[in-house]
Order: sequence, then structure tokens, then C-alpha cells
Amino acid sequence: MLSYKGYLGTVEFDEENNSFFGKVSGIRQLVTFEADNAKDLRQSFYAAIDDYLLFCKENHIEPDKPYEGHFQVEISPDLHRAVAEYAQRRHISLNETVSQALQSYI
Repeated sequence: MLSYKGYLGTVEFDEENNSFFGKVSGIRQLVTFEADNAKDLRQSFYAAIDDYLLFCKENHIEPDKPYEGHFQVEISPDLHRAVAEYAQRRHISLNETVSQALQSYI
């Protein structure tokens, strides 16, 4: 995984073409990069991010910010009820309960 200016990029290897490729994760737009070696791949990733941010600026578009801190999770109704009751008993929000659980897990 690559990181630059708060953006993360996934990396894969194409054995048939003997090259690396990747995409920026955590944003809605498709931003990709590729190279024949690891050093050039990093530079390609940096250039892809810089190009994306420049495109957004030139077109007066707010660039996506990766991992803004909210996401949707689907769970069973029974688990939802249990977590909500747990939060209520502790006088904290459901969001805070989930955040604490995830922090503990990580």
C-alpha cells in the first residue's frame, strides 16, 4: 500500500505484462497508476494524486477526502438491538459504542 497527501493506493502485479498497477482507494473517483518497477510505481502514484488534485482545482470540484470517518455497516437486527441497548445502558451514542469497539479490535 502506498500513501501520499492522505491518499492510499493499492498495488497489484500483472505477471503477464511484468508490471505493477494500482488505484487510489477510499474515494469515489477512479484514479489509477502503473509502472514497470517499484521506484517508478511510487512516482506514478504521486503523479496520479497530484494530477487528480490539479484536475479538481481547475474544474472547481471539491476533491474526495479518503476515509472521511463515516461508513455504513449492515448487521443483524438482533446484534443492532444488543449494541443499541449496550450504548443506552452506558449513556453513550451508538456511534461512540461502535467506534470504541472498532478501536479495541484494531
